[in-house]
Amino acid sequence: MVRSGRVTRMSVRQNPFPGMNPFFQNRWLDAHTSLVGYVRDALNGELPQDLTAQAEEGIRVEGKSGTLRADVAVVESWKAGFPPVWQPEQDEGGVALEVSEPYLIVDDHPRRWVEIRSLSGELVTTIEIISPWNKRDGYAAYVAKRGLCVDGGVNVVEIDLTRGGEPLTLIPGSWRQDWIGQGNRMDYEVSVWRACANRIEAYPVSLRDRLPTLRIPLRATDPDVPLALQPVVDRCHVNGRYWQLSDLGKLHPPLTEEDQRWAEECFRAARGA
Repeated sequence: MVRSGRVTRMSVRQNPFPGMNPFFQNRWLDAHTSLVGYVRDALNGELPQDLTAQAEEGIRVEGKSGTLRADVAVVESWKAGFPPVWQPEQDEGGVALEVSEPYLIVDDHPRRWVEIRSLSGELVTTIEIISPWNKRDGYAAYVAKRGLCVDGGVNVVEIDLTRGGEPLTLIPGSWRQDWIGQGNRMDYEVSVWRACANRIEAYPVSLRDRLPTLRIPLRATDPDVPLALQPVVDRCHVNGRYWQLSDLGKLHPPLTEEDQRWAEECFRAARGA
């Protein structure tokens, strides 16, 4: 039922959209975690026996050698903001010392991605699922990490299924402008950096179309493996219970009036109305 641009909660549990579900962005941390895991599972069903896809999570450790990723992390959550610190009673001059209290800036955006590695540990391909955070505060860190992969001869797959923000993938801005200038839509995008060919492969995606099946590059001697994005997104919708989200007015950024009418039709069709 539709009232003034508001769609009531549906009982239909399947993804009502033919392609990407824009409501994922309202639960992005959950959706991102699920997408990473489902992409890993889909790839491991297709890879050669001596390669494996792994879900990775980055822990930022700043030091002289740059940003590192921990192999094992011991993490404790402190509700009060800080763990206890050793507090000396006096300094050398006999004056009591007090620890200064900094301002707290919480970084609650884990860095998760998928890597394809050989049994010897060689990194072959990295698959990044872009988050809104990558387009804002995490922009510089993301671009630096991507540059290291490209310079190191690693294939880079960037899957941007988020709306809003500046484009981030390796697709050149001039190509993007030409595509849109020809009357095509590009609500989402996927880029593939194929290291052995030194080239970018673009997959422009419309909100209204089915998501593509990607060609994932491996080693130069390996055939590509397919990654069908649509089953991954549909699985995420069902298992994440995203049918509970159906208020188009709460989408950010909001849909255009034309796209909102189209989305309402998708909801009605899903309910068999």
